[in-house]
Amino acid sequence: MRKTTELLLPLLLLGGHIAIAADNKGGKLQIVKSSAWYASSLICEGDSYSSRPVVHSISPKAGKAFIIVSTEVSVDWTGFTNATQYALKTSEIMLKSGDAACKLIGIYKKGARYSEFLSSNLWIQRGSKYSNFVDLVFTAPEARQPLRLKIGEAESAVTVQSDSGEPAKLPGVFKITGATLVDEMPSAAVPTRAKAECEATLKPVDGKFLKLTVELTADGPHDENNEGLHHNNSFPLHNQNIGILLPDTEYIPAVAIVMDGKAYIGGGTEARAGQHSAVSVTFLFPVPGTISVLSLLYDKQVVVKDFNLDLGKHP
Repeated sequence: MRKTTELLLPLLLLGGHIAIAADNKGGKLQIVKSSAWYASSLICEGDSYSSRPVVHSISPKAGKAFIIVSTEVSVDWTGFTNATQYALKTSEIMLKSGDAACKLIGIYKKGARYSEFLSSNLWIQRGSKYSNFVDLVFTAPEARQPLRLKIGEAESAVTVQSDSGEPAKLPGVFKITGATLVDEMPSAAVPTRAKAECEATLKPVDGKFLKLTVELTADGPHDENNEGLHHNNSFPLHNQNIGILLPDTEYIPAVAIVMDGKAYIGGGTEARAGQHSAVSVTFLFPVPGTISVLSLLYDKQVVVKDFNLDLGKHP
């Protein structure tokens, strides 16, 4: 007698009746357009140096080059009635420079930044009103040859451009609209087992906390590409993007955001070009109690220089 495990089928028991489970994944991937540019170095993002007062970069070894490929993809849902999402498998992404296979090493983030984090599946949602972009970093032979990209069954020639085409300055206007020094902050990070009975407090090791409210008005997109797939339609304002520089060149990253009177370890919001109102987030920094002047940095680029803190005006 055969074991029951040999008879297992994708079945659901619904109201006492057996029915075949509907598959919500499917579609046919299409490459809309693909462009590429070469780079001699990239800034590492999300590594152990991200919160340090340094810029950590990588360069290809002798005989190699970086190729950044930005590709717009779409999905043809014809014949896939039940499909609501498509799984783009990154293991099926291949780039050739002439006859040589290039090696996929991670994702590209705007501002000439690199991250090795790349999800094994990139999920494209049906019905999304936004375009989908895949920005990836490859290493390839230094000698330039025609490029061809293949993702599963979809294949396309790649147009090479001189650079990323990104604006020289960040496409947004930053303002500091509030600043307050405090000794401590209530924390939203209460241990799970203690949450019902306890409250948490966040204190700096030395000095005070600076609560700094930052306003951003976007003039264009500066998408945060977190796993390989993004929509290129927003400008994030998150705590991992923000830091301050003190006159003695001390760099201090934001340790939290402040929301509803509590410190949260991560978060923020996003601005979009064309919005009538700016977005704002309050960030938390451990600082010397005597702080009076600072510069605001976004991804370690100065966006507000030598801002004089008149703390008396911000109760």
